[in-house]
Amino acid sequence: MNGYFKDYKSTFNQAMIYSESQGLNDTHFVYNPSIAFNSRDKRQIAMSIVQFLYKEQCYTLESLVGLCMTMSREVQQMLKLRFGLESIVTTGTGYDSVVNQTIFDESRDKLEARMRKDYNEDFYAHAWLTLPNLDILDVTLLPSLWTVNNPGGANREQYQGLIWTSSSPDQGEQFSYKPLIIGYDYYQKIDLPIKKIEF
Repeated sequence: MNGYFKDYKSTFNQAMIYSESQGLNDTHFVYNPSIAFNSRDKRQIAMSIVQFLYKEQCYTLESLVGLCMTMSREVQQMLKLRFGLESIVTTGTGYDSVVNQTIFDESRDKLEARMRKDYNEDFYAHAWLTLPNLDILDVTLLPSLWTVNNPGGANREQYQGLIWTSSSPDQGEQFSYKPLIIGYDYYQKIDLPIKKIEF
């Protein structure tokens, strides 16, 4: 794993302090390292998320591409209502250890410029959910990878899932994440549309 992304807790805390300094309102997060998810818990929650996205909301792999911020928000609400599980929308960059490169690479300066309406180029950051124990849930990276690796529809079911990864640097995960902004309020400030959903 690239050393730039090793310490998720430290970069998450830095992103929290930065987000609060920018006046973002939904940065409340309670770190709870005692929360643990066994494989059965993860499977149940993951299956519920997949059911929610692809059956109840009728999204397709194609329609999820580029919607990391709104999908993270929808799944955040769903997790709280169905499982009582808190999480927070987290925005930043990622690293793929298989291809050894940064993905969704956007600087904090550009993210900040968007809040001032000084920058309106394509959005190259990524959004995911951070759980209270700092586990990471990413519900749109697999659809994005599907469009790159399997155009035309091969192996769709393999990509109709999510990435649930530990923030610990010694877990050998393929994807690692660097938080830059905490909370969905950021997207309201840059005027991205907010979708209201019913449960």
